[in-house]
Amino acid sequence: MQIKKSLIFILPFLGLTCGCFHSANKKMGSTISSPTLENSLQHAESSHLFEPLNLENSWWNAFQDSQLNDLIELALFASPTLKKAEAKVLAAQANAKTIRSRLFPNIEASAEDTWQYLSKYGLLRDFFPTMPGFPVPSKFNEVNLSLDFSYEIDFWGKNRQLLQAALGLALAEEMERSEAKLLLSTTLAFTYYTWQAHLAELILYKKQLGYEEELLALLEARYQIGIDRIVPSLERKEEQLSLLQKIEDLEKDLLIDETFLKNLMGQGPDYPLNLVFSWDPSKQKGYLPNTLEIDLLSQRPDVKAQIFRIEAARQEIGVAKTEFYPNINLMAFAGLSSLSFSHLFDWGSRTGNLHPALHLPLFTAGKLQANLLGKVAQFNEEISSYNELLLKAAKEVTSEITTFISFHKQIEEQEKKTHIQQELLTVSFSCFTKGIHPYSNVLISRKELLQREIYEVQLQQNKILSSIRIIKAVGGSIIKQGASK
Repeated sequence: MQIKKSLIFILPFLGLTCGCFHSANKKMGSTISSPTLENSLQHAESSHLFEPLNLENSWWNAFQDSQLNDLIELALFASPTLKKAEAKVLAAQANAKTIRSRLFPNIEASAEDTWQYLSKYGLLRDFFPTMPGFPVPSKFNEVNLSLDFSYEIDFWGKNRQLLQAALGLALAEEMERSEAKLLLSTTLAFTYYTWQAHLAELILYKKQLGYEEELLALLEARYQIGIDRIVPSLERKEEQLSLLQKIEDLEKDLLIDETFLKNLMGQGPDYPLNLVFSWDPSKQKGYLPNTLEIDLLSQRPDVKAQIFRIEAARQEIGVAKTEFYPNINLMAFAGLSSLSFSHLFDWGSRTGNLHPALHLPLFTAGKLQANLLGKVAQFNEEISSYNELLLKAAKEVTSEITTFISFHKQIEEQEKKTHIQQELLTVSFSCFTKGIHPYSNVLISRKELLQREIYEVQLQQNKILSSIRIIKAVGGSIIKQGASK
């Protein structure tokens, strides 16, 4: 009869619990269908501008620049950002190990020696009646040795799901470390090639300034000896000042680039870089994996980290569901207790206790339901972040492929214009040698040729930076990650 009454009381509660689970499950989101990159891949293949990128190795080796390799290797070794990311990984792994300990019993050993003097007029000696001839002692020394045992019986898988959630977050931190490595290496390569391009522009601008000064001196000399009646125009002097300003700006940019490189490498401003100018546009190629499917994008460190966060959030929902079920604990201790050391190890000094406990939440004013719905909301947030990140990854790849191809076409057109300008310079110099045109025309043609070369360097810089952004968009060097043991 008592069992029936208990069932009548508990069954409605279980019905409400199942209803809460059903309501929460209906509100759980789902990932979007995988976007395809077939058109982008076909566009890249038809351009014949991309070479296969081996994702099993460090991506920067594809550029065949030993100086860049050395800079990145030093940055990966000394960067505080990576050390910080590694510390987060270790902390997450330690947290997972801490949660894992809940799956096992907890056993502790304790030893106590308590000495106490009782007041003559205190509660024990003065108040409690004693038999004649057996007064309460004024002092005693109690010795206790015990083994304490406690264990939460994981009937509903709460602790196991907590462990899975912690492992998911630990793996997410590992992926964040890989993402930090990718971001550091691509940013360093970005800055390195920006420094190379700035130095190439500086060399050309200094040549252009030399031609401008020579042209200005020539015009002034022609005016002084009476060949020209017009004073050298202020436009030529303004052009000279403009070139000087560009040279100063480029020198400033070079110093900023070098300082940024040192910062990325974890070094101070006075660290000697000793960079060598090695600008080689012929090496500026595009790199793509052999297969560019959406599954590859899901291996990007940031996307992979989000996948692990989704799994952790899903496990947290399971943990929230177990809060509705009874919690069963088992506690016990066994030991020895005596008022004297001489009898401590006697058989009669043994003591023990067994304390099983069951806790069932009956009324929590909606706290458990709200906690479950909150975990579902967090799960949906992680799902939305994953969908957003996946679309962003696909957009980055497609847009950078288009940008890279566009810059390549612009460079081809600019090379044609530069070639035409070289022919014009040849014609101008030929006319000068034959006395048809003055030498000032040759200097002006040389300046125009240098200006086209400067613009070509800028396009080449944009092209190689676009190539680096493509590598970052596909995840750089994908390292196969397994679950942490």
